[in-house]
Amino acid sequence: MNYIVRMETSYPVKKALQFTAEQWEKVRAFRFDQKIGTEAEAVRALIDMGLKVAGQKEVVSKPDN
Repeated sequence: MNYIVRMETSYPVKKALQFTAEQWEKVRAFRFDQKIGTEAEAVRALIDMGLKVAGQKEVVSKPDN
């Protein structure tokens, strides 16, 4: 009998995102400036930083999407 053990990953939610070339170059530059191991880690760090800043500011209006 073979058993398959499924372990929860550290990052169970996966999303596909699209970036402009300029945005991605900024992500890559941030990654190398901060000596971050992977592009995914750099994106998570930037999201965490943005969420922290957004939480410190009062939202006056939301952008129209």
